[in-house]
Amino acid sequence: MDKKERRLYEFDRFCLDASERILLHDQQETPLTPKVFETLLLLVENSGRVIEKEELLQTIWPDSFVEESSLTQNISLLRKALGEGGDGRRFIETIPKRGYKFIAPVRVVNKEAPADEAPPERSAAPEAAIKEENETHLHRQEGVALRAGLQPTFLAFPTNLNSGRKVAVVVLALSLAVAGGIYLRVAKQAKRQDSVSAESGNRVRLLAVLPFKPLGDESGDDFLGLGMADALILKLGGFDGLTVLTTSSIAQYARREYDTREVGKRLGVDAVLDGTIQRVGDRVRVTATLLDLRDGKMLWSGKFDERFTDVFALQDSISEKVSGALKLQLAAGGRSRPNRRFTDSVDAYRLYSMGLYFCHKSMPEDLSKAVEYFRQATEKDPNYALAYAMLADTYAVIADNGYDFRAHDEAGEKARAAAAKALELDASLPEAIAAGGEVKAQFDGDFEGAEQMYKRALDLNPNCGIVYLLYAILLLEMDRLEEGAMRMQRALELDPLSPDIITHMSLLHVAARRPDEALKYTRMALEIDPNDWRARFYQAEAYEIKGMYREAEAEYRKIAEEERLSLFGKHRLIYLYVMMGRRDEAWKLFAETQKSIQEGKATPRVMFSIALAHVALGLNDKAFEWLNKAADAGTLSRNALRRNPKVAPLRSDPRFEPLVRRLKSRRQI
Repeated sequence: MDKKERRLYEFDRFCLDASERILLHDQQETPLTPKVFETLLLLVENSGRVIEKEELLQTIWPDSFVEESSLTQNISLLRKALGEGGDGRRFIETIPKRGYKFIAPVRVVNKEAPADEAPPERSAAPEAAIKEENETHLHRQEGVALRAGLQPTFLAFPTNLNSGRKVAVVVLALSLAVAGGIYLRVAKQAKRQDSVSAESGNRVRLLAVLPFKPLGDESGDDFLGLGMADALILKLGGFDGLTVLTTSSIAQYARREYDTREVGKRLGVDAVLDGTIQRVGDRVRVTATLLDLRDGKMLWSGKFDERFTDVFALQDSISEKVSGALKLQLAAGGRSRPNRRFTDSVDAYRLYSMGLYFCHKSMPEDLSKAVEYFRQATEKDPNYALAYAMLADTYAVIADNGYDFRAHDEAGEKARAAAAKALELDASLPEAIAAGGEVKAQFDGDFEGAEQMYKRALDLNPNCGIVYLLYAILLLEMDRLEEGAMRMQRALELDPLSPDIITHMSLLHVAARRPDEALKYTRMALEIDPNDWRARFYQAEAYEIKGMYREAEAEYRKIAEEERLSLFGKHRLIYLYVMMGRRDEAWKLFAETQKSIQEGKATPRVMFSIALAHVALGLNDKAFEWLNKAADAGTLSRNALRRNPKVAPLRSDPRFEPLVRRLKSRRQI
């Protein structure tokens, strides 16, 4: 029989089993979280020696920035688990300003045991069960991110930038210590899926539906390819046990040539559904293929030739064929959404598809087109709840970006009306509920109401990365940083190539002062969309943090070259020039911008940057004037005010806190 060595450490009435990773007290297991266990093991293995705090931090949290309070919390939990203080016993000594030392006598036992020997019986403590469930779920999701070429992120948010040291709230996006409870619902769902998977074998769990490639030259085919993918995503996303990437992750491939296998691997999915679409007169021809990327086998393929007026029946047929091909992979009791039709109007559907194409682009003219197409879709079918929901979302994005072609208040009113109509038509539609939450967060300042709506939307569709993103932004505004970062991580896991999510991940790393990590995401975002000015901006910020001022200057100049972003880029350059000691150039550029400002070209988006330029030049009164203008325009982030180090000189001013308190939730720039 094979043998293996079990390392045991005995002290007092405890036995620490390093091989099985358990702590026994009088033969009963004492539940510990993984990080607390690692802390104990390191202390016990070095019994009698002072372990410096830095060594503890680097060993327990390798490759991540963690503040000292996390270590202190681990030690506190460990002391409680060991029962220190109750009867005068002490195991861990604190060495002021240095670290900790394990002071109880330790006896090392190396025990040879059969490889199949059962470990000591574990207790059924609820807390331990919760931790174990979360560990299972988070490791599974980490695999999704790694398959997509991403790394788990560990985020630290500066919270007190007025002090002389860096104080941070550490968010371990994949850490079990903070995961307990937050992802209990998701972990339970994942556990249920695991049990189903064990019963049915090697099932497809993660699917991507790519935009169908248009054939022929007839106008509108290119938009119908994305519309077809979106419809199938909504239908197939209604099955339990199957996660389908949302449209935001695959929209970038519309009207582009792509290799199915390469895209699927990049997305980290098990299988890909794609095909071609062509309109010939009043008919539509579609081919579709379902490919298993794990073994390269074709699971199903089909050809359809229908009247275009029967496009909805065609979509039903494809989804039924795909679900049939995946019948071993799909759990019973799926939601009713696979058979759902959102409109019976072919014209409304065509207009919706065109709006869908433009709404996933970052340029203001594209968003304007999306609004018009969604609006026309609702005119063709006044009962098209999904089109109203997308219209509301697009208005919210327009208001958030602060473009000058549509005032914030006007966009807010139209977003509110469209979201209300969508909910009136279908109060159970996740997209409508999420749009309602976005209106509450962005325009009404009703954070609690928005949170309830986001939760409800995720209950109905737990695989929507964009809703997780919106929820994460809201939580950050509410100072619930750990939860917000974890929701952001979940968003990325579900939509690994969503430009919006990726750029917000780069923002989080910029806020955490982790420029190298931020640059990974900005480069990825710019590869997906070279016109994504937000990604270029965060790239400049990351270079600035690294002290690579020439590189930052080059990025800001690229932004300033775009007419609609000229003032934004120039005022960021003004701040940078002051930091570089080039004050004469800063003042010269500042003088050049005044004419454009006087001509009314300072859009809501640029107001915060104008304020920062005044901060850099020591003009604090004017800085507050511009911050208040940005607040009135609805484009100032409370989160940015609290944590952006460039605002630090204003935080001691009595005008600062009243400004922060009146702000509504914003997507930070």
